[in-house]
Amino acid sequence: MARFTKSQCQPCPARTQCTTSRESTRTVGFPPRELRDLQFRVRTEQQTPEWKTRYAVCSGVERHC
Repeated sequence: MARFTKSQCQPCPARTQCTTSRESTRTVGFPPRELRDLQFRVRTEQQTPEWKTRYAVCSGVERHC
């Protein structure tokens, strides 16, 4: 976890795209490396034509349940 204070957040150029918290602070969590690597691998795989074909079959079945 990382916590950014109001004084750290205010000068940030991305501030308007960030939290709307009244305290103007931001807490960011970082997943364990193993989970991050797994998410990256799965998200990359989901972009392949093979995965999209398999998913189309599954989503078609689930839609009719």
